[in-house]
Amino acid sequence: MENDTVSVIVPVYNVEKYLDTCINSLLNQSYNNLEIILIDDGSSDDSGKLCDAFEQENSRIKVIHKENEGLGLSRNAGLKIAQGKYVTFVDSDDFLGTSAIEDLVKAADKNNADICIGGFTRINRNGEEIFEEQYTRRIALGKEKSQDVFIQMLGSLPESHKSLKMSVWNCLYRLDLIKHYNLKFVSERELISEDIIWHSEYFKYVNTSVIIDNTAYYYRENQKSLTQSYNSKRFRLSMNLYFELTKRINENNLNKEAELRNKKQLFINIRTCIAQEKSQNLKQAVKNINTITKDKDLIQIINDYPISRLELKQRTFLLMLKHRWNLALALLSKGLVI
Repeated sequence: MENDTVSVIVPVYNVEKYLDTCINSLLNQSYNNLEIILIDDGSSDDSGKLCDAFEQENSRIKVIHKENEGLGLSRNAGLKIAQGKYVTFVDSDDFLGTSAIEDLVKAADKNNADICIGGFTRINRNGEEIFEEQYTRRIALGKEKSQDVFIQMLGSLPESHKSLKMSVWNCLYRLDLIKHYNLKFVSERELISEDIIWHSEYFKYVNTSVIIDNTAYYYRENQKSLTQSYNSKRFRLSMNLYFELTKRINENNLNKEAELRNKKQLFINIRTCIAQEKSQNLKQAVKNINTITKDKDLIQIINDYPISRLELKQRTFLLMLKHRWNLALALLSKGLVI
């Protein structure tokens, strides 16, 4: 098995506090045949120097320094030089358990899979475990069954919280498939979730998908990350993502379930937009929320959604949006935890 090289692409941007932990977790993998590609995305701290130091000490590590372009385009820079049979992605403030890559490769090899998906363990900034997302092991054979796997990445159904994470970390991909179809990431500055867009393209060519029950990817909650930091454009980016995914769902003739999951994920993204207003004063928060609740497209999506199938808290939130209870939403944001 270890004759097959796995390329590990790690975009790096201002993470000097966590970078040692991340890279050492890769060097200590039970699966040794790794090509570790560190992409210094214009870091202004000492992250780039740390990357160079690791490269000097270990022949498995390659470093690329580039101007800051963001996560998606940094991954593209790594894909250009990757040479493994498989490729996986790691965020540089996260780290892996010792068997993480071996678990993915074993399952992919055994089932001749085009993608292998694992779970994760969420940790806080101090490395303390706070949540574990573990999936049931299963195999999806054929394009149709694999498309069902992708559909589950779009979000959950109205009466359920079950879905698959849309993130590309702790997933293993076939590099020859990526290169044959010239697959690339979009910039998260254009579409706020570049990972689900990536999967919408990759799954067009997937015949066999495998999901495993490991949780050996340790995802660190970081208040400075794109998902946690304030972004005045978040609402518009969330709507753009929804419409882009709707277009792709229609182009690929995916079922009604895909539409429902996409809509519910939009509502979760809108909840994040509301929650980020906790950092603003009340007057500004109300003004910003008013921009959201007066959006005709959003209200039409809510009107078309089976709200009655939602649990009470989710149903109440959508009704607050629909009836433009801006002050109540602003007050709620002060205590809302995402």
